[in-house]
Amino acid sequence: MAEEEGFAEETHAEEEILIALPTVQIPPHTDPGRSLVAVAVLTRTRASELLRQMETVTELASKWIGVFKLCAFDGNTFYVPAEYALAEPARAEFTVLSPSFTTPEIIKLVRPQIGIVPGAVIWEAYDEQNRFAVTTIEMNADTLRAVARGDILSPGMVLNAQRYALPAEPMFVECPGLDEQIM
Repeated sequence: MAEEEGFAEETHAEEEILIALPTVQIPPHTDPGRSLVAVAVLTRTRASELLRQMETVTELASKWIGVFKLCAFDGNTFYVPAEYALAEPARAEFTVLSPSFTTPEIIKLVRPQIGIVPGAVIWEAYDEQNRFAVTTIEMNADTLRAVARGDILSPGMVLNAQRYALPAEPMFVECPGLDEQIM
C-alpha cells in the first residue's frame, strides 16, 4: 500500500550491540565456578528509549519521595554461564561481544526485568523454581548514550560500567518534612 502511494518502505534492521554484564546471584550460588553473565541486546533506538525513560524516572524522583525505580519486563536480555562469555567481565566492568556471538548454553530464567533508576539501568531475572534471582551491575547513562549515538563499541572492548554515584546536589530539594522522616 505504501509503495502504491509513492513511499518506499525501509526494512533494514538496526545494528545490535551485545553487552555482557556480570551478575550477582541471591542467595549466592554454591558452585563458585558457575556464575552467570547477562547479555543485553541493545540498538540505538532501544538505548534512546531507555534514556528517555531514565529522564522520566529522574524527574519523578525529584518530585515524589517514593519514586526511584521504573521496572518493566524485558525480553532483550539472555543469560549464559560465565565461561561461555569469552571473558568474564570483572565486577564493575562489561564486555562488548561480537554481533555474531553464539553460545552452546542459555540459562532459562523467568520474569526478566529491566530496572531504570536515575543515571543507570540494571537487569534482573529469576530461576524457574524461584530458588534464586540474578541482578546485573548498574550500567550508567553514559554507556547508553554511547550506544544511542552510534559511538564505536568494538567487540572485545572491556569497559568500566561506572556505577552510578549520587549527584553532588541533593536530589530531593523541595520535600517538606523529609528531615523528620530520615532523622
